[in-house]
Amino acid sequence: MCRKFGFQTQGDVFLVAQKTTVVNPNGFHIRATNVFTHKMQQFESAIQVLVNGKEFDGKSYMSMLLSAIRGGQEITIQCEGPDETEALDSALQVIADGLGDKL
Repeated sequence: MCRKFGFQTQGDVFLVAQKTTVVNPNGFHIRATNVFTHKMQQFESAIQVLVNGKEFDGKSYMSMLLSAIRGGQEITIQCEGPDETEALDSALQVIADGLGDKL
């Protein structure tokens, strides 16, 4: 997992974003989605997950479940807000750890 933070701009808004690969072979299934969104809800920052040209709310269980992210798929985590670097680091870590599943 890459711990390097990339800074991007969207108009006047600065945010952090990082690409990563979903290591859980089952992807974002029901339990994994719950683990991810529960962790992301601890942060004040907005958290978006980008996959296949679509954007999903990383704090919303339904949004993430509808993303249908598969194992091995490359996604981009994008965070914007007062605790954005901590949120991004946490998102990358929970994905690297298998989304709550033993790998």
